[in-house]
Amino acid sequence: MEEYPHKAHTSQNIYEYVDSYIQKVGHEHVVQVVTDDATNNMGRQSIEAFPRFKKILDQAKKLTIFIYAHQKTLEMMRSYTNKTEIMRPRVTRFSSAFLTLQRLSKKKDQLRHMFSSTEWEECKFYDTPKGFARYK
Repeated sequence: MEEYPHKAHTSQNIYEYVDSYIQKVGHEHVVQVVTDDATNNMGRQSIEAFPRFKKILDQAKKLTIFIYAHQKTLEMMRSYTNKTEIMRPRVTRFSSAFLTLQRLSKKKDQLRHMFSSTEWEECKFYDTPKGFARYK
């Protein structure tokens, strides 16, 4: 690979540089692109930058905030997921969205069971607008 051109290290320039090499070698030969986690490197690579993921990420954030904001819902979630947290301490500041989605996906059956349980129906948050929206 030739040396990176002496352009400003903006996310756009880095993206174009990496993309040009992917085009050169063919996307089918690229398994992963690794960069450091500096903000300018992650500008175009963050999952949150893609519009098709925005809705699901927003829903995941709302659900996660709701669960962790209340002791009762947090205790229920831990009970139904065998004490597995759906939020992980950040490995990098850019990976938290992906890691949270991954955990929610792995625990979706347990969370569905939680939100359809008698325990949830008896929870004081069940009839609240935010609580009602959680299990739809």
